[in-house]
Amino acid sequence: MKKVSLILMFVVINIAAFSQYQNYHIKEHFDKMFIESYQNRTKYDYTGYELQLGGGSGLASRLSSAWCPALEALLTMYETTKDKAYLYAFMKESTQIINSRRDYVYGSNHYPLWFRDVDYNNNVDATGNGLGAAFNGRVLLVLAHFNYIVKKDWYLQNTPIELYPGEDRNTLYKNYYTFGAYANWVEKNVDQTLKWAISWNNSQNMNNMWYNDSECLNKSGMGHNFANEAMAEFNHQTPWAIAFLYMYLSNVNNYYLYGQRAVDIAKLIMGNGCDEQNCGWTAQWPTSNALKYNFSTGAYWWRHNPWNACSYTFTEDMGHATWDIMFPLLYNKNKSLIYNHVTTGQYFENFHMERFRNTFTKNIWDNNYVCCGGQVYDGFHMGVDGTTQNNIYTDFMTFTFDDPKARLFGLAWTPLYKFDNSGSNTAPNVYNIIMDLYGAYIKYHNDASVYYITEGMRMKGWGDMVAAHWDKECYSLYLSNRYCYFDQDFYAKDNLYVGYENSPYQADDAMGNKNYSGGDFVIQSGVKVVFEAGGQVFFGPNFVVEPGGEYEVINHNSELCLEKGEWKKGLSINETEIFKELSIYPNPASEQLSIELSGVNSSLISEIYMTDAVGKRVNVGINKTQIGNDSKWTLQTNEIPNGIYILSFVADGFIHNEKVIIQHK
Repeated sequence: MKKVSLILMFVVINIAAFSQYQNYHIKEHFDKMFIESYQNRTKYDYTGYELQLGGGSGLASRLSSAWCPALEALLTMYETTKDKAYLYAFMKESTQIINSRRDYVYGSNHYPLWFRDVDYNNNVDATGNGLGAAFNGRVLLVLAHFNYIVKKDWYLQNTPIELYPGEDRNTLYKNYYTFGAYANWVEKNVDQTLKWAISWNNSQNMNNMWYNDSECLNKSGMGHNFANEAMAEFNHQTPWAIAFLYMYLSNVNNYYLYGQRAVDIAKLIMGNGCDEQNCGWTAQWPTSNALKYNFSTGAYWWRHNPWNACSYTFTEDMGHATWDIMFPLLYNKNKSLIYNHVTTGQYFENFHMERFRNTFTKNIWDNNYVCCGGQVYDGFHMGVDGTTQNNIYTDFMTFTFDDPKARLFGLAWTPLYKFDNSGSNTAPNVYNIIMDLYGAYIKYHNDASVYYITEGMRMKGWGDMVAAHWDKECYSLYLSNRYCYFDQDFYAKDNLYVGYENSPYQADDAMGNKNYSGGDFVIQSGVKVVFEAGGQVFFGPNFVVEPGGEYEVINHNSELCLEKGEWKKGLSINETEIFKELSIYPNPASEQLSIELSGVNSSLISEIYMTDAVGKRVNVGINKTQIGNDSKWTLQTNEIPNGIYILSFVADGFIHNEKVIIQHK
């Protein structure tokens, strides 16, 4: 092994505007806590779960309430950092989870679910918790999200799944060799359960879980006996809605029906909250909406169980609302695609999201709470209506103002920071509230045994915190204790530090591979790693390159903090909106390929390039013509060999890919 040690004799001065949060190492801290609590199973172990599905409510809750949101955090971390170690960590767990589905464990006489009190053949499931609807939805949510991530990335689909020395491909990855092939297996399993849920019909002809009679969704008469499993609760619906939506987004043609189901649930949340046998009670819907609008604060609050009975009075608590807020955020991010293909009704518009933001900044967070003899405190209410114990779901009525549980449930609301500068918001905003919370309460916790830090939904919110921090700050990144057995790129807006002892929050094992704990940053033979930094890349004494390993360093040496377009977040316009007027023709092409983009969005395109099937750039002449707001590019393809290529557009923080075929006559 070759150990590279560089002594740097100069200091790079970054003159970018300094932020009080810039030097937080939230990503490195997340890695340490996830590895010790989940990856190494020192705290939230579910070993043997697939063999003892009826192992009691504690075991069931451990998977759905701890592991599922923690695995969702891994997917957010990948989307933020593009580090495939998070996907490897996810897949090693998801294989076991899928294999534990009831029909796989107990045979085909069981339905394709993970949790049931009693199945439809009267076989007892000893979980005994009555939360089958919620728990199944959470499993489906994370699996559908993974499938979406892979399916939207042509390169990732064709990327080989590499094995760490000693690993077994069948145990970890079901003998699949690429990310795309593994995602196809995940997709098939999610599709089976979702199809069952929307098509099952029992002997009482109660139709299915989301039966649509053209007026509204029939909740009180729904099939599967889900009504007895609290399916009417808001936070039990939203994981299913997210799974529907991710499946639709992964293939809008094949899964059009899933997109429609997601829209139906959005419709119920935003306006039709009364659960009546007769859906003709249209005139009474406005009096019992799932979401209420508080005009004094410009914010929403919602009922815990809005579809169970019109007289149900419990206000939703923040613990359950953390699941709820995920659906509006995903829906809003993809609303253009949804509106263009599924519905003419528009839900979760930006002004709706501003109200959700205000729910957090004006109702949940309170910087002027008076209690205890007139003293004023900053902190968090437990209820989304701005109360601590009044009229909140029973499970949370005992918690006091700014209880640690309330504080850290707030992390899952972090993505609403994207709406900080819109509408009627006034300080404090979501971003500052969350970063101040991290600095005051989380930053100094290094022990995975702290329950309120490492419980699943907090880890999910922690991943969201990393995404916000990487978007807003000129961050540096420390890389250590890593064995790179697959090709990988790393990037930092400011400086990148590789192979240093005592890196911030260094974990005992490597992310994505608990079998490596050597401490060094190692590049395996045959692997190439690219290090890129807006400032400088620094190598420490623990940077190791095995014979045959490769690495490339890209130092921008900038005095200002650069932003990497591929990872820029929090945009005012999404990818679908930018490229909705895109035309590429002819396709297949022979001598020439034309690209047209209409409207002001064409000015956002900063680069266009073409790559072959293995990701290598192809030399192609590109000429641009501008007529008003419309742009046209002409590519000379007469010297490009026949084959399938990817045309990539770099635009306002996105890399948008389109498949083209070159076929000479």
